[in-house]
Amino acid sequence: MDKIKIMHVLRPAEGGMKEHVLTLAQHLDRRRYRLVVCGPDYGDIMMRLQRMGVSTFAVNLRGNVNPFADFQALRQLLAVMRQHQVDIVHTHGARAGMVGRIAARRARVPVIVSTFHNFIYGNEHPWWKKNAFAAVQRLLARYTDHVITVSEALGREISRVERYPRDRLSTIYNGLNLNKFNQITDVARKKRELGLDVNLPVVGVVARLIPQKGVSCFLLAARIIQDKIPRVQFLVVGDGPARDSLERQARALGLQRAVFAGFRFDVPRLLPLINVFVIPSLSEGLSIGALEAMAARRPIVATRVGGLPELIRHGKTGMLVPPNDPTALAKTIITILERPFFGEMLGLQARQEVERRFSVEQMVRATEAIYDKLLQQKGYKG
Repeated sequence: MDKIKIMHVLRPAEGGMKEHVLTLAQHLDRRRYRLVVCGPDYGDIMMRLQRMGVSTFAVNLRGNVNPFADFQALRQLLAVMRQHQVDIVHTHGARAGMVGRIAARRARVPVIVSTFHNFIYGNEHPWWKKNAFAAVQRLLARYTDHVITVSEALGREISRVERYPRDRLSTIYNGLNLNKFNQITDVARKKRELGLDVNLPVVGVVARLIPQKGVSCFLLAARIIQDKIPRVQFLVVGDGPARDSLERQARALGLQRAVFAGFRFDVPRLLPLINVFVIPSLSEGLSIGALEAMAARRPIVATRVGGLPELIRHGKTGMLVPPNDPTALAKTIITILERPFFGEMLGLQARQEVERRFSVEQMVRATEAIYDKLLQQKGYKG
């Protein structure tokens, strides 16, 4: 029997989207599915996919609006879809979702699926741009067989703004390979490697350094914490366009022990260093960083935005605070630093929660079930 041919289409991907696609590629049933991934040929994701035996094709998809690049990407995608006679096109993110779904429609691909990983109607965009984008999305929805969102909150927004039917929309939470978080880490050695004091507690953030991640608010909270508990240090892991301005902000605030570690491949081994893991986001679809911290048994303080309350039960598996409120953020972090047994309890219960609800197997099987249902509806007899 011929394998079902699935093409994943993505724009430049980091963080949750990248890990989501890599997890699907690694764990989808290769006896039944043959995978093709199209996306920009930079970063490490394409190289990692190739090592898994996945066919990859470089496509000029950008993260921002670029009509010339979009048209070029459309032509490239059409050629690959027709060459490989794709059965399912599965797009990831708004930009890839727009270009990829148009190409799939023109190539007459039988099944079109689109996953949304982040909120795309935030307040940082002017109203006219949001309305125009929503109109395009409503048009694309007419020939999208199914939409997947990574949180219920994101699903509600897509359904409301794009008027997408709820019976053709599913929430599938990101899954996590827990084995990566069962390793023993030499905490003192890792602290010295990063330039941290081995004897002082660490309050940390792991995030792409863009405004939506709220790291500026975290630094303001760090200044409040430093005044209350001078012997504490702060760690920011990640890179992005806001890094230089955030480092300047840290110096201007007089933070005495703030380390910017940049992008790291060894995040699972860094998490045990962190006494309080902070997610200060202003907008969040579903945080892979939160799941990783939960798997590593870290006490979490997160903002009450997007899908985070679906991950974190306040006072049970972490603590939730209002967004963009450095005082509330600092107060809650201080509470955990001063009550280490409470923090340990939060971390243990967080690990139990991620084992119960956010496994790789659950995510992959739910995705495969959607593929199978849609293929059957289109008359596929395999």
